[in-house]
Parts: sequence; C-alpha cells; structure tokens
Amino acid sequence: MWGNILGGLADFGKNIFKDFKASDFLNAGGQILGGIGQYKAAKSQGKMAENVFNYNKALMDEERNRRKKADEALAAGFRASDYAKEI
Repeated sequence: MWGNILGGLADFGKNIFKDFKASDFLNAGGQILGGIGQYKAAKSQGKMAENVFNYNKALMDEERNRRKKADEALAAGFRASDYAKEI
C-alpha cells in the first residue's frame, strides 16, 4: 500500500515538473522580488507623504499663531489709541 502511494507521489512530481524550464523558476523569482520591491517603494512613499503632511501642518500652525499674535497686537494698539478713547 505504501509503495503504491509513494510511487503515485513520485509519478505526480515527475509529471508536474516535466514541462517546467529553468526560465520559469527565474521568472517566478523575479516576480517575487519585484513584488517585494514594489512593497518597499510604496512603504517609503507613504512615509514621505506623512513627513510632508506633518511639515505642512507645522507651517500652518505657525502661520495661525503668527496671525493670532498680530491680531492681538493690533487690538491692543487700538485700545491704547486716542480714537478708541473717544468712542
């Protein structure tokens, strides 16, 4: 019984691999390596996009703080002016 099973597996293996060529395995290996390269490139691009987003967010926050400070200085200057005292 075991002989029949092992013999059948051996025949199956021979039949599966008889039409394969070395170039098939090279193509498969190249496709796997290409997929890994695409994954790494996408991951790197995602990280770069996150860095750009964080940089732009920091610039926007800095601009908001600058405008708020300028508005407060303008309001303080108006309150201290003679015009504000007349109203």
